[in-house]
Amino acid sequence: MKMMKITMTVLIAGLLGIPKVKAQSIQEGINHLYAERNKSAKETLDKLVAANPNNLEAVYWLGQVYIAMEDVKSARDLYSKTLQANGNAPLILAGMGHVNLIDGKKDEARQMFETAINLSTGKKGVDVSILNAIGRANVDAKEGDVTYAIDKLKIAAQKDPKNADVFLNLGDAYRKAHEGGNAVTNYDMAASANPAMARPVYRKAMVYYTQKTGSWLLIF
Repeated sequence: MKMMKITMTVLIAGLLGIPKVKAQSIQEGINHLYAERNKSAKETLDKLVAANPNNLEAVYWLGQVYIAMEDVKSARDLYSKTLQANGNAPLILAGMGHVNLIDGKKDEARQMFETAINLSTGKKGVDVSILNAIGRANVDAKEGDVTYAIDKLKIAAQKDPKNADVFLNLGDAYRKAHEGGNAVTNYDMAASANPAMARPVYRKAMVYYTQKTGSWLLIF
């Protein structure tokens, strides 16, 4: 009987830990991406997508890794394939809009962004993760609309004032707009929301460096 109780305890603990492991795995991939460990990020997210192709969050971030690796074709193929099976997936639409921006298809990208917003809007308003993805896309891509990015990210920040990633992207948006003061403020908010996140500290240092040298070309 004692052995049975121990076995049941271990089994229950293991089952309770499964969702946590999955969540940590996606975050692990994101952490690798932000630390520019793209190979490790890809390996982590590849495993998640292989295990469940309908894990849309993992698919989105794997596409972001491809973009970071300058493999836009793989990102495009991944998002296109996923949309064939999940045509109304807002996060993947936002990812595909990101790819379209990189390809210079600004009108198509904006249409996808707006569709993603409409599909993800419920009684509590638009999904923060969608606004964040749209902001990220418009900051990252050369053809992105930084004003549009700031607008969406400010809404996201108001809806989720503890989301470090939103403030990080908003800081990047202000940097792209050459608004150093606002950039620093949002990097500080990101660092406050997640003290373990090193990227906003580095970005903040780059703002001071570019202001000192007078060369905003070194921003990204």
